[in-house]
Amino acid sequence: MDALALVDAFGDAAPRRDARVEEHGSLRVFVPQRVGRPWSARPVDAGVTVTDDDVRRVGARQRALGLPESIEWVGGRPAGLEDAARAAGLVVHQHPLLAVDPEGLRPAEDVDAEVRLLGPGDDVARADAVARIAFTDRSSTGGVEGLDAAQDRDPASVAVRTARVLEGRPAVVAAYLGGEPVACGTVTVVGDVAQVTGVATLPALRRRGLGGAVTRRLAEHAFGAGARLVFLAADPAAARVYERLGFDRVGSGWLAGPPH
Repeated sequence: MDALALVDAFGDAAPRRDARVEEHGSLRVFVPQRVGRPWSARPVDAGVTVTDDDVRRVGARQRALGLPESIEWVGGRPAGLEDAARAAGLVVHQHPLLAVDPEGLRPAEDVDAEVRLLGPGDDVARADAVARIAFTDRSSTGGVEGLDAAQDRDPASVAVRTARVLEGRPAVVAAYLGGEPVACGTVTVVGDVAQVTGVATLPALRRRGLGGAVTRRLAEHAFGAGARLVFLAADPAAARVYERLGFDRVGSGWLAGPPH
C-alpha cells in the first residue's frame, strides 16, 4: 500500500476507537462516544462520487449533532470532492502531507532542553497550555509567564485529558527548560501508521530547534510502538522543519468547512 493510501486508511480508522459511525451516502460521519476531539466527516472510500447535495446533507447532520461542520480527505481520494464542497458553499483549504519511514528519519539538531514523552506524574494540562499560547498568541514574545493563565483549571477536563495521554491516545512529548514546558506535540498510533499533530513552541522560544526535537521524539515513539509510517499535515511555511528530519511530501490534505 502506498503512503497516501496508508494515510487515507488511518483517517478512517482513527476516529472509530472513540466514535460511532454513520454513513450518509458517499460520506461518513463520526459521532463521538466519549470526550475528545470531534472528527471531520470523510468519504466512504477513495472511488466514490460525492455531490454537493451529499455535502449539504452531511453538514446538516453535523449541525444537528452539535458537531463542527467539516469534511477532511486526502487529495484525489476521491477526485472532485473539493468542487462538490465549494458548490455546497464550503470554504476549502489545502495543506501539504509529509511522511517518513523508520529508515528515513534523520537526527534533530541539538537543543538545550529536556525532550521527553509525558508519563505518570507529569502535568499534562501545563504542557497543553503551551499549544494554547502558541496557536493564539500572534506576537513573538509569549513565554512561560503565560502558562498559568492558559492552563485548563477544570478538574474533570484535566482528568479526562490526562487519562487519555497516559493511554497514548494521543501520546504527548514536551520540551522542558528550567522545569517548564516550552514546546510540545502529540502523536496518535493506529496499527502501523501514526499521525503527528499540534507541534507548538512558545513564541518567545521559537527558532531554537525545539519543534524539530519534539517532532523527532514523537516519530521515535511511534516507530517504537509499531508504526511503519509517520505523517503530518504541515503549514507550508513550516514544512522545511520537517523535511530536515527526513519527512517527504506525499500529497495534499484537504479540509472543507463553512465560511467564517
